Amino acid sequence: MEPVTRLMIAYADDFKEVQSVSAGNIAVIMGLKQSVTGDTIVGSKSALEVAKRARRKHMKEEHLLDNTKKTKDGKHKQRHRNKHKHKQGEVDSDVPVLAGLDVPEPVFFCTIEAPSISQQKALDNALACLMREDPSLQVRLDEDTGQTILQGMGELHLDIICDRIKNEYGIDAELGPLQVSYRETITQSVRETMTLDRTIGGKHHHVTVDLEIEPSPDTGIPEHVVVSLDQPEQSYGSEMIEAIQTGVLSACTQGPLIGFPVMDMDIQLHNFTTAPGTSAAMVSACASQCLQKAMMSAGVRLLQPMMHLEITTDAERLHSVLGDLSRRRGHVQDVQNRLDSRVVIANTPLAAMMGYATALRTLTSGTAMCSLHLSHYEMMSADEQKKVVNKMTGL
Repeated sequence: MEPVTRLMIAYADDFKEVQSVSAGNIAVIMGLKQSVTGDTIVGSKSALEVAKRARRKHMKEEHLLDNTKKTKDGKHKQRHRNKHKHKQGEVDSDVPVLAGLDVPEPVFFCTIEAPSISQQKALDNALACLMREDPSLQVRLDEDTGQTILQGMGELHLDIICDRIKNEYGIDAELGPLQVSYRETITQSVRETMTLDRTIGGKHHHVTVDLEIEPSPDTGIPEHVVVSLDQPEQSYGSEMIEAIQTGVLSACTQGPLIGFPVMDMDIQLHNFTTAPGTSAAMVSACASQCLQKAMMSAGVRLLQPMMHLEITTDAERLHSVLGDLSRRRGHVQDVQNRLDSRVVIANTPLAAMMGYATALRTLTSGTAMCSLHLSHYEMMSADEQKKVVNKMTGL
């Protein structure tokens, strides 16, 4: 529950306070402290319950429709075991009630630093406010270096965020070099067992976790990680299963190669034993260490973000545009005719698209336009991976 202090309609720089707003109008609500962009605001608890029921019904219909499609295509595989899935876009009946914004994964990241230690708290507050307004902006703290990492959708996006911090919050923050957000995956199946036996504060903790990981490529699901159980959840205990799930998903946020998130992997829990009195935190730590050890032996490879690119240009400059795409390791999917223009549709590695909008304007004398968005992640060749690893590690 959030109190609404004032309701107003904006007329340029003037604000007029009103008691209600009808459908289709744009209003300004003052007093919200926890709401973020994409949230649905309702006026009462009864309206909230109605919205919840409508959302559950909609999700159930979508689930039945998806199952029907999978059965018709012959792709539906039923597994006789419990699963705990961690996917982007998965809906919990308790959070969000209605469909929010479809926010794509950030593909660029850079460091951001306050001009002085005294302004670090102000910078953290500014970033928190900006994330409420812009769900595509993500901020995390690098545990190894202690630096604040800014993640966004592109060069211009992060530049605008930096300008807003300077102009609206008066903080002369400095951005580090822009880097591509890669992913890591495994190429081999590995089974690993880990035992954690510690005595802390006079209390004995003992836990053994036996799990197996296997690659699950080409799922088309960002951040795809599936945790499966050999036995029903009741035989392990829901609290301990949640602790194991937390541990393995935590380990997936930082891969063993150069620390990027791990995706396209199935994790199966074969066995799990604990001594009486063992805490959930110790279980989570054991599961995390077991997964990290397994991934070290599973042939980890880098995945690079591939962008769907559309370029609109004239026929005279088409040859130059295609030649430039070839040099950037782009794969042309189609060339279409639209009136007097040509539309090039291609997939290109994001790492080769740094500053492409400026380069395209120069190449075509400002006559061409382009748009790109994340398409999928693709495994890199051994030579390209070696270059990226050497660059990231400074070797």
